[in-house]
Amino acid sequence: MLAGERGCEWSAGNQKLAFAFDRAIPGVRFEGGRKNKIRLYLVDGELRPGKLSRTLTVRLPPGGAVRPSLTSRYGATPGPDWAANLLPWDIAPVDVSFLNDGDRPAASTAASGPRAMFWSSPTDRRRVSGAPT
Repeated sequence: MLAGERGCEWSAGNQKLAFAFDRAIPGVRFEGGRKNKIRLYLVDGELRPGKLSRTLTVRLPPGGAVRPSLTSRYGATPGPDWAANLLPWDIAPVDVSFLNDGDRPAASTAASGPRAMFWSSPTDRRRVSGAPT
């Protein structure tokens, strides 16, 4: 929590994310006493007519970036006419990974029973845990 009821900082390892208002707000509290959820209150008690203006500054850790929402990047959630699982990943031997070039994790994983698989390309599949080699 920041001093003066102005916001909070959240640390994960050596990285820090901070939310700070330009002046005190009515409340900065842990939600339900849980230290992993913080609630910032702009209004506390009774709402009164008038104008309330605050500036919120968000500080990202080094390398942090603001990205468009998933909906704006990939489109809205599919509707009821969406035909799911037409090309199941585990039985269709078609590599379509190139479709997400530039916007995908560095590697792929899959689990099958007690085995976990890891590969960075379709030709590099190796077991990393689970079944014996």
